[in-house]
Amino acid sequence: MKTRYLLSTIGSGMLLAICSLAFTSCDVEDEWYDGPSGWGNAFYDSRLEGIWQLVQADGIDVGRYDTNYLDFLGDGRGYYYYYRKGEPYSERMKYYCQESDSPSSRYQINLQYEYSSPVTMSYWFSDSTGRVLWLSWYDNNIDRTVTYLYRPVKGAPW
Repeated sequence: MKTRYLLSTIGSGMLLAICSLAFTSCDVEDEWYDGPSGWGNAFYDSRLEGIWQLVQADGIDVGRYDTNYLDFLGDGRGYYYYYRKGEPYSERMKYYCQESDSPSSRYQINLQYEYSSPVTMSYWFSDSTGRVLWLSWYDNNIDRTVTYLYRPVKGAPW
């Protein structure tokens, strides 16, 4: 009888420990994705949802290992997939949209990557079906505006 009680107590304790670890890891995940701070009038554009593959950079087609993918899950959450020295990498991404005063677009998006530097870009869709996404920003490192063209895909390659 005592053995059964002891085993039951140990089993319950282990289950409790596993559950608390699972809930703790969810809290950390949610904290990283906290909503926009200091970004007045922020919103999430549902037209962005899905996976988008980079196909052109400044009008030039990109190669297999020069492409990247933006996976917009909705509600400001997503993933960024890319290659580094031919190896696939991914990191979490959060995003917020807002109206823009840019002459090229009515909207801008702030992308915050888990490990890379954040960037604010103008964005627009060039056709009524939403099958072409343009992102444009001024790159201080090269002292000019950069424009990327993305198309929707069914999934990232990894």
